[in-house]
Amino acid sequence: MELSRHEIREAYNLISPYVRRTPVIDVEPGTLGGTAVLLKLELMQVGGSFKARGAFTNLLTRPVPATGVAAASGGNPPGSGRHSTRRRRRGDEACSTWTG
Repeated sequence: MELSRHEIREAYNLISPYVRRTPVIDVEPGTLGGTAVLLKLELMQVGGSFKARGAFTNLLTRPVPATGVAAASGGNPPGSGRHSTRRRRRGDEACSTWTG
């Protein structure tokens, strides 16, 4: 699937009220090897990873079934799914999560 800059900007505008703007740190050359490195600190994002961005994009661009939302993972998606469902919630949605 290819996305245009326009589609990426639309998704950004849609989810920006719900996710944190996480910092980028410029690491000086020689600190982590011989080259400069940019670190995007997504661990400071809601749910602890970039996955909140995908969770919000999915919940805001698709109809949520009456039964709610379910996420199954051994990692971060359940926390992001719970948070995004709560923030988007109309009062009749539920989010169940399972981790392995």
